[in-house]
Amino acid sequence: MLNKKTNITDDVKKQMTGSKGEILIGDYFRERGCENVKISSNPFSAFDVSLTYKGKLYKNEIKTQTPFIKKHRLSYPLRHAQCEKLKQIDFVYFLCKADNALIGSNRFEGQLYKANAIDIFNWIQEKHRTYPNFKYNVLIKNDRYNNFWINIPMKSYFLKLVHTFPKEDMIHFREIGVSQYKTNKNNELVKKYYN
Repeated sequence: MLNKKTNITDDVKKQMTGSKGEILIGDYFRERGCENVKISSNPFSAFDVSLTYKGKLYKNEIKTQTPFIKKHRLSYPLRHAQCEKLKQIDFVYFLCKADNALIGSNRFEGQLYKANAIDIFNWIQEKHRTYPNFKYNVLIKNDRYNNFWINIPMKSYFLKLVHTFPKEDMIHFREIGVSQYKTNKNNELVKKYYN
């Protein structure tokens, strides 16, 4: 019998990454005394994880991603529905993962950042304009499907590092990266080309 390598599409990889991130963070919430932790499992839902903490309901968005390593940035999608969602939820959590195709991506692996959703909304709408060179689109990136994302500097006042997961919790994320880049033998970022 031949050993065939199965190619998994980027869309499936994104769904796998998102689901695994939501499960890991759901467990994180439970360990911290949150109740009624519910994971939506629907990428088009109004929120990814809801929970009750000290009698109050919180709706959360989870973004599991490999950060923009060289510039120390996290990304949020600029699609209208994603931006509108920020006005209806409480918090956004960014779970940093490594990607085996990107040497150095393990630098932030396991770090969990938290931000008030409305702070991200306001930053996207207006405050990012105070960032140096924003006119040259230094904060915008797009993928090969022409989806646009805004890169948020990790040192932004509204982003807080709240936890770091151990490496053994993060290993299974390393093979499901969808970056358009990889690191070559000289440790330089180079664009991946697709057929």
